[in-house]
Amino acid sequence: MTQQGPPAPAQSVKRKRLGDRLVEKGVLMTSQLSLALEEQKRTGEPIGQVLKTIGFVKEEDVAALLAEDMGVPFVRLSEQRVDRSLCAGLAEDFLLQNAILPLFEERGLVTVAMARPSDVAALDTVLKVLKRPLRVVVALESDIRGHVTLAPAEQGDAARPAADGDSASALANALLARALREGATDIHIEPEEKHLRTRLRVDGVLRGADTFSVPAGQGLITRVKVLSGLDVAEHRRPQDGRFRHQAAGRAVDLRVSSIPTRFGENIVLRILDRSSGAARLDQLALAEPILKSLQQVTALPHGLFLVTGPTGSGKTTTLYAMLRAVDSMTRKVASVEDPIEMELPLIRQSQVDPSIGFDFASGLRALLRQDPDVMLVGEIRDRETADIAVRASLTGHLVMTTLHTNDALGAASRLLDMGVEPFLLNSALAGVLAQRLVRCVCAACAEEAAPGEADQLLFGDKVPQKVMHGRGCEACGGTGYRGRVAIHELLPCTKSLRRAIAQGCADDALKASAAEAGFVPMVADGAAKVRRGLTTADEVVRVTRLRE
Repeated sequence: MTQQGPPAPAQSVKRKRLGDRLVEKGVLMTSQLSLALEEQKRTGEPIGQVLKTIGFVKEEDVAALLAEDMGVPFVRLSEQRVDRSLCAGLAEDFLLQNAILPLFEERGLVTVAMARPSDVAALDTVLKVLKRPLRVVVALESDIRGHVTLAPAEQGDAARPAADGDSASALANALLARALREGATDIHIEPEEKHLRTRLRVDGVLRGADTFSVPAGQGLITRVKVLSGLDVAEHRRPQDGRFRHQAAGRAVDLRVSSIPTRFGENIVLRILDRSSGAARLDQLALAEPILKSLQQVTALPHGLFLVTGPTGSGKTTTLYAMLRAVDSMTRKVASVEDPIEMELPLIRQSQVDPSIGFDFASGLRALLRQDPDVMLVGEIRDRETADIAVRASLTGHLVMTTLHTNDALGAASRLLDMGVEPFLLNSALAGVLAQRLVRCVCAACAEEAAPGEADQLLFGDKVPQKVMHGRGCEACGGTGYRGRVAIHELLPCTKSLRRAIAQGCADDALKASAAEAGFVPMVADGAAKVRRGLTTADEVVRVTRLRE
């Protein structure tokens, strides 16, 4: 739609308040809205801002509804072209203050992203400068601010690849900026004999980044150690630290791990982006039966619910989504975590610190004296924590936690091996969810393709005629994948399964009981997501080790 000014709001939705519509969409609870309205009376801020400040909704939830009201598209700037030349006549302060950014021109029409599309004055200013018709889209204010502040750097010296002659600070900033731009979750700084290599983990897979000379690389390592509070003079022992970094309009936390290797200290930085907020259960691409089961678990008065999978499989994301579904206005919700990856509203979150004896077991014992209804325990690592968690779930608490097992069926055996009594586990266990993360087909370059060898392996004699794959483009770095989604399997605790657990049965007996209950293995969920075009058979085969 071509716009000389902002579009008129859709009349069918104008009469409903933002808060009421968020409740209707299941994004917000009625009790949370009531609390936010009370806070609004005190602050006088718009209800959308209050809800975001408290943490009840994400910025995207409000922006999407605003776009719907105005009858314009809602876009993610990471998926849009941005022509920096269109900003030439517009001051950076103006763009930041009004949360507006020209994106690109197509057929004489300039697409402009706005966080507040009803801001007629700002739009008129852009119209006067560009002197071309405008098409308005809604984007997140944080995305717009990030792109605006990034623009001068990209046009100047900071846009060029970091060179050995740059300062250690510049090298570190350039590496962090690249990692955030490419959506990396980890940065690996790896010294070798004649150079230092850096790699980024994007969508679970490592890809090469910059390579530096040994002197420049040593400067980079020293700079990271200074930022994270590590002992710069210590090169012989492993160290751990953390720091917060501000870039592109957002703040991220980084956990830093250093370990001595043959040619120097190997550094890994884990990026924790708290700005995205916790997802909701209905945003996790869960199969409908699993979604309903997890929603039912969050309403249980007591029980033990386990999420299993290897490190980096999204277990905490799932647990946070389940906590969001708990009515934290009427129930006391608390957690013991390592680390606290995201701040959740109305939930008392504690960070373990083994150096002072505050581990999961001691934290869980202390938490039980705080009269909680629902507890999240970051991980069950030992018999003591397992025993306390099981007993807590039997004394009126809903306990959600993670466990490292290969599949859902192995969770009960793992706890029994830890020394948990079978009759206690039988009574406590409310269910087990196992998951893995697979890469998504890049939406920007997705296309139909003929099935391959992996499809034959995954589907057997029911191979689809066409499947989706990514051709490879600039948006996905030529990989054909962008983003990740989880594949799941849910083990419900039926009577037969509880009986098998109580008898301390082997895995074969548990599998038979699970099959009777209609247990659907993870591979089947992966196949369903391949049929939907979300991922590829190659990814499902890779993460489930189907070839082994």
